[in-house]
This record gives sequence, structure tokens and C-alpha cells, in this order.
Amino acid sequence: MGRPRVFVLAAFALGLASAALAQSWPAKPIKIVIPFPPGNTMDIMTRLIGPKMTERLGQPIVAENRPGASGMLGLDFVAKAPPDGYIRARTFPTIR
Repeated sequence: MGRPRVFVLAAFALGLASAALAQSWPAKPIKIVIPFPPGNTMDIMTRLIGPKMTERLGQPIVAENRPGASGMLGLDFVAKAPPDGYIRARTFPTIR
């Protein structure tokens, strides 16, 4: 492989990397799914840190409770969501 060819390939790779870094996140509201009923510890903590996250990220943080089946309904909803990072789950550390 000649030197000019390596240079062209490297320039192309750097161009792709800079295009990927130029994408801004978040560009829309972020939904945090709490798979438990309202009023539990995870719900309270998420709603307490939500305004600070909104301030730092520049997009609203929406906390949504989806209780049922010991948290599986909410986690199933997050698992089936598009993998774009705008829907997140908040659970207890003991759930794996």
C-alpha cells in the first residue's frame, strides 16, 4: 500500500470520526422510566436530580413510572425502545 493511499484512507477515517463527534446529544427530551410505583426511593431521587440534569444537558428530563410485574413491564418498555439514548431506566442496584 503506497504512502498516498494510506494518507487518503487516514484522512477519510478522520473525516468520519469528526462527523460522528459533531452530532449533538441530547437533541430532544430524555425520558427516564422508573419501573416501580410513584413515591418509592427511585422515583423521589429521579425527580430530585431531574431539574439539575435538565439544567446541565439543556433538555427536559421526563420521569415516567411504569410499574408492574416487579419492574419487568418498565424494563421491557426500555428494552424495546429505539437505541438512541433518549429512553433510560432507573432501577435499584440489586436488579440485574
